[in-house]
Amino acid sequence: MILDNSTGFKDIGYTLIHEHLTIDLSRLKEDDDAKLDDVDSLIEDLKELKKSGIDTIVDVTNIGIGRDIERIKYISDISNINVILSTGFYKEPFLPEIVYKSSVKELADIFIDEIINGIDGTNYKASVIGEIGTSKEEIREVERKIFEAAAIAHNETGVPIITHTTLGLLGLEQIKIFKLGFGK
Repeated sequence: MILDNSTGFKDIGYTLIHEHLTIDLSRLKEDDDAKLDDVDSLIEDLKELKKSGIDTIVDVTNIGIGRDIERIKYISDISNINVILSTGFYKEPFLPEIVYKSSVKELADIFIDEIINGIDGTNYKASVIGEIGTSKEEIREVERKIFEAAAIAHNETGVPIITHTTLGLLGLEQIKIFKLGFGK
């Protein structure tokens, strides 16, 4: 079952907070192993997780990196694992062109729309903003824009944010952006 803010989170049980049921980074990594496309094996793995006591996963595959809502729904139904969906954009070089062309407010509006109305024309809503990330050496301007948009969307919806650091770097710098963006 796809869970969201409207279905509630009272009984989500043991939850894995950072998973990918669909992802495709193969084009940029030039490596076919950088995508999840073996649905049958994935379902078997999830069934094993279920037997081990895992009830829910948070799928942090977001816009532009191979998110496939209908496939996620199918995998969730067959494996009997609850899924919480995400919205957002990852980091360079994995960003779609819309991120570069859009303002912070326009990106925030995309996140808010997926949280309130649903993803890709479905009724399945995002309940986290993430996984948004930063590069290793520095936070690039386009990544900062995504973090600022996430802060706006969080302020408007209350949805939590999940971030990714590269090699554990720049976490404190991410926090600084949020402190400015949350206006607190």
